[in-house]
Amino acid sequence: MHEIESYANNLSLKIDRPEIYEKYYPMSYDKFITVYLGEGRDLPFYRNWADVINLCFPILEKEGIKIILLNSNIKHKFNNCINFENALDHSSLSYIIKNSLLHVSENGIDLEIASMHDKNIVYIDTENNNNYPYWNKESSYDRFSGDINKIKPEEISKSIFNFLNLKFKINFETVFIGDNYQNKSIQFVPDQQADIDADSGNVILVRMDKYFNEQNLAKQLSKFKCVIVTNKRINLNLLNQFKQNVHHMAFFLEKNDDPDFIDEIQSMGIQYNIMTYLSEEETNLKKINYLDNDIINNIKIPKKEDIEELKDLDIDSLYYISNGPVLSNFKVYKSICDYENRNDVENPQQPTQIKQNEDFWKEVQNFHILKMLDTNSN
Repeated sequence: MHEIESYANNLSLKIDRPEIYEKYYPMSYDKFITVYLGEGRDLPFYRNWADVINLCFPILEKEGIKIILLNSNIKHKFNNCINFENALDHSSLSYIIKNSLLHVSENGIDLEIASMHDKNIVYIDTENNNNYPYWNKESSYDRFSGDINKIKPEEISKSIFNFLNLKFKINFETVFIGDNYQNKSIQFVPDQQADIDADSGNVILVRMDKYFNEQNLAKQLSKFKCVIVTNKRINLNLLNQFKQNVHHMAFFLEKNDDPDFIDEIQSMGIQYNIMTYLSEEETNLKKINYLDNDIINNIKIPKKEDIEELKDLDIDSLYYISNGPVLSNFKVYKSICDYENRNDVENPQQPTQIKQNEDFWKEVQNFHILKMLDTNSN
């Protein structure tokens, strides 16, 4: 039983079609779909909406259809769509949804408004309670539920294309999405002098562990806030000068370590994490030197058989997208894995074939891994 019917039965009320006062809202687009996520929160429930939007954008753009995200309070804005900056009241929300070609939702009042206007709807049932769009008559809806972050982005995109009568065959299938994939970052190897900027949704990681150059680090810190990744001591005067732009430091503990350096950055008030790929036995021998410091995070490199979605697959036949590019010597790489393989790319957002090395498995939780489909077989 739908929640509305339950209320009606309990209160002995008759169900009638809702109405809402509409307020005109100026729109400069004739054809658009509307998206409202998170039921008013500052974060969506489904974490892979960026992939859905990026997949839909070129197809819809070719048809002159815009994607409009109506939430003004979403913490990290999406690329390839129009992000509303001002909060909408329900009257304006109703007007805009009524004039859309399709509404995309995660439950909430916007879902009821779209149903009231008899719009086609694609939505994720975040509560898994089957409270479907109750008011739809001539229109229809696609509901996605269950473990929502296991929903493949291309399945939602296919639903959007179908409702818009767009014939587009998606030539890949999601195999695995890592837990860190949506934590977007730009990794900068300081073997070049450049001012690397990032939008609010990205973090700049300066990889001093890959190429140690304090001059280029200082240049970057003089302009933008960064995370420093290092396995060596960095000049304390440099760190003190640009301390306000050190977001935090990730220090990789190796066989030749430097506990005094950790004491010094701790006394400077710089936030830090200690991480290591050393064995547990080797790490335990070093812990006595770091009793007054942060805990040592012992990172275990996953193996293929540790990941259910990948254990039975030929990894080298798969493709991947990473959570952000690696910039080195004026070239762009998709990951540290590709940087070590010297496999640069023109467009890091496009899927490319996996070439395994140890860094691939270190980074696997940063990846969206795909299987290419034979589109001629359907």
